[in-house]
Amino acid sequence: MFKDDYYSKLHVWIGINHNENYKSYFELDWSTHLDDPAYIVCGFCRDIGKKWYDNRCMHVIISNDQRTPVDVDVLLGELFVTEETLFDVKEICKMKGIQKANLMFFYIDHETTIQDKDKLYNGSVYIGEFDCDV
Repeated sequence: MFKDDYYSKLHVWIGINHNENYKSYFELDWSTHLDDPAYIVCGFCRDIGKKWYDNRCMHVIISNDQRTPVDVDVLLGELFVTEETLFDVKEICKMKGIQKANLMFFYIDHETTIQDKDKLYNGSVYIGEFDCDV
């Protein structure tokens, strides 16, 4: 596949979310322009300090029944990373005590910098920024 700088990095979050309306966290306001004072910034954007994100680069992976946590390896298998990077991601999850999850999301964007790496993002822990293998 073609790879350019924009698609060179991805950010990974993983966790347990019991909110059945978890998708609202990512919903962009398409009813108005970004510069309109009535524009509503989505939860994800607020958390990463932006007004907008490219939703074509967001991937949300949930467990089959959306409620029951599964082994993190099940969700992590969906990442666009090399085997070596996948191993590193799994090690970080172990270090953070994350063994099971029902939600993982990753955002592909080399320009995004996550300032607060210790907060919960819609119930999920920020794992880190990694090289993307697309």
